[in-house]
Amino acid sequence: MVLNKCPECGNELTQEMIDANMCWECGRIINVSLVDDEIREEFEIREKKRGIEARKQEYAKSFNEHYEYDVVSILNEDHGRIDKEKIMKVLSEHSKSGWKLHTMYSNELGNNAVRILGLGTNSTACEDILVFERRVESIG
Repeated sequence: MVLNKCPECGNELTQEMIDANMCWECGRIINVSLVDDEIREEFEIREKKRGIEARKQEYAKSFNEHYEYDVVSILNEDHGRIDKEKIMKVLSEHSKSGWKLHTMYSNELGNNAVRILGLGTNSTACEDILVFERRVESIG
């Protein structure tokens, strides 16, 4: 079987690529039957993973929806606790605009340690990250 184009990326195959048994554009092995068993096995595993990824993408596209995202960062209070009022305000404002909370996590920025004459405070400075999502249109 003689190929003119790479089955992976569609790149035009030169004679040098055919002789090397590899597309230099994407790295695909052109004829798997010409390689040893170990490389063939790696190739087959890679092809299986690509098939799984392609099916996942098709599944995601089957919903015919498009989403947009917004990220909000809220610094914790000076003593290291969450700022509940700010979080509630951001949640309320975003929900009124059609956003729903997708993910929320805390990001540690560092430690605050203040010591004067042997007395001091120690707290961890963090920010709370809120990721919002909303559907903007249906595709199709």
